[in-house]
Amino acid sequence: MSKRKPEHISQEDWDAVDSPPLSDEMLARMKPVREVAPELIEMHRQRGRPRSDDTKRSTTLRLSPDVLDHFRSTGPGWQTRIDETLRAAIVRNPSTGRFSRVTSDDKKINAISAKDDNSRSSRLTRGNEPKGSKGAA
Repeated sequence: MSKRKPEHISQEDWDAVDSPPLSDEMLARMKPVREVAPELIEMHRQRGRPRSDDTKRSTTLRLSPDVLDHFRSTGPGWQTRIDETLRAAIVRNPSTGRFSRVTSDDKKINAISAKDDNSRSSRLTRGNEPKGSKGAA
């Protein structure tokens, strides 16, 4: 049975290599890589990104098309930038350890809150109280 030639090797190079089968003597002289070249074993162990103490979890998140387009247009690392943006929008309460919404001098968040409050109060004054409420007093 002949071996299949990998596409990245030219036919001329493939034909130039003559690999005879290994004899019992050759097999007996072989040593494990960890004895001959331990640095290769260590290189193999260290491949890839180092493990982080703060690992992230995979999730599915539905985003508005314009938000997704904006972050994707910034190039590689856009998921990390979404994570950083979301992290900047929350703060951990040191006494309870819980996260809460940032309400300091962030004008955008305060503007959103004001808009929500205005729309809520206008709905109430038009008589569109939420179910179960006793009406505007």
